[in-house]
Amino acid sequence: MGEKVKILIADDDEIITTLLSSFLSQFNFQVEITKNGSECLKIVEDNSIRIIILDYQLEDMTAVELLKKLKESYSLDNKKVIISSGNENAETDFQVNNISVDAFLPKPYKPQELLITIQNLL
Repeated sequence: MGEKVKILIADDDEIITTLLSSFLSQFNFQVEITKNGSECLKIVEDNSIRIIILDYQLEDMTAVELLKKLKESYSLDNKKVIISSGNENAETDFQVNNISVDAFLPKPYKPQELLITIQNLL
């Protein structure tokens, strides 16, 4: 059996992170969770993180602000970024700021949709 793919979920909704972590763990993913962008920046130092799932609005910054900081500090070449948001303007905000992401999932979404998105990115 191969090494588990590491996924980082950054979302300030504890119910969502608990459900997603439990769901993804069933499919042999190793999941780390954070509620804020500052902690996310520290965790991404771990080069083995392959997928980053970001809620659009974290406790301390938006996903746009966080991705700008991540791209300034790290190479994201070997990492895939998925944005999830219930904010209908979130996707436009990324386009206006000229920030590309690998996938955008509007909330609410089914865990199975996230799994399919992850599998397509790997």
